[in-house]
Amino acid sequence: MSVPAAFIATVLIWATTPLAIKWSAVDTDFIFSASSRMGLSATVCVLILLLLGRSLPWRNGVWRVYVAAAIGFYGALMCVYWAAQSQTSGMISVLFGLTPLMTSALACYLLQEQSLSMNKVTGMLLGFVGLLIIFFAELGTGSSLWGFMVLLVAVFLHALSTVAVKRSAIELNPLDVTAGGLLISLPLYLLSWWFLGASLPDEISLRATSAILYLAIFGSVIGFLLYFYVLRHSSASQAGLIPLLTPVIALWLGSQFNSEEVTWQTLLGTFLILFGLCLHQWGARLFVTHQKA
Repeated sequence: MSVPAAFIATVLIWATTPLAIKWSAVDTDFIFSASSRMGLSATVCVLILLLLGRSLPWRNGVWRVYVAAAIGFYGALMCVYWAAQSQTSGMISVLFGLTPLMTSALACYLLQEQSLSMNKVTGMLLGFVGLLIIFFAELGTGSSLWGFMVLLVAVFLHALSTVAVKRSAIELNPLDVTAGGLLISLPLYLLSWWFLGASLPDEISLRATSAILYLAIFGSVIGFLLYFYVLRHSSASQAGLIPLLTPVIALWLGSQFNSEEVTWQTLLGTFLILFGLCLHQWGARLFVTHQKA
């Protein structure tokens, strides 16, 4: 599969996952939705490995890759599921649009991947301004600021996971990275379930069940397989661009299928974040073209 095709498929899958997360927790506790998703995802990965007649590699150093992947599978997603109780699916996707900026900063510091040029710094500042506009808009509506802040923690953990996997410099099949990360994450979800005292729901709607199945198969297994494939064949910063297109799609899906209100402040903040991302990624070419002209 070509890297551009995997990139586009990942964008489409991740644009729909925020809405699916909201739907999966309509009739259930958030920890049940998250844990059942991860349990099903881990099971699917193990079955695929068995069908292929393969075992998960555990040679020296490989466990670091699995732990790095688990930072995203457990840390980031647990934060997302908790925050989804008070935040819209569109807001989840918009804030995750900051991932490329955070990934680039971490990659520069941890990987020495590239220096932060003027266009990259400017793009980050625009993204920060867009974030502030959305933040103060949320402050005015009385929305849960804790949910907003926890989403930012999720963005940081997802970016950290991306850079940590890349930093390991160990060539692994994307299936191995996905399966290993899920298998390490699953016990953590079960411990969280026990610690929070969650219980099994008495009844689950068809929509919630379908959303959990979709998230388990597409959101986790297929989505992360494609994501780690892109990450393996590109830089951490380029892989971090996947959230560039998802906010616009997710905002539309949330408004159309979940009756989520999209304010002009959210649209303005989203525009600044996306414009900052474009400047961050392609600003150097624009500046070079301008100088040549």
